[in-house]
Amino acid sequence: MSMKPALITLFLLITSASIAQNASTVDADVVAREKQFWSDSKNHDVNALRGLMADDFLAVNMGGTENKQGMLEGVTHLEMSTPALWDWKLVRLSPTSYLVTYQFAASMKYGYESIPGHFYASALWTQQNGQWQMKFQQTTPFDE
Repeated sequence: MSMKPALITLFLLITSASIAQNASTVDADVVAREKQFWSDSKNHDVNALRGLMADDFLAVNMGGTENKQGMLEGVTHLEMSTPALWDWKLVRLSPTSYLVTYQFAASMKYGYESIPGHFYASALWTQQNGQWQMKFQQTTPFDE
């Protein structure tokens, strides 16, 4: 084998390993941010949530659709136990976007109204200006 093909092969192996490691790191970061979203919601941390959500954020939930401002206002009326999140699935849509699906459970009340405690959830995370932000979220209740 001549030197040129060997160098090309070595470059491709290093690049492939780097991309795989980078995707794994991004996967973990996106999951951590999703968990942070629920922790901040539980703790009514509107400022932290504002940073996690894109300006053009849209949610689909039991109440219909909500934009970023509606979600930020609504979280102050939400009482929630520490949520359990499991069954994570991530789909990398592009180098700067991920679709995340999972299930979660928590005891919740919105004002005086009880909310079902088990949900299927999905979120779209995009990287904008070097920062991961949630652009879309949908939650669907289900009976356990």
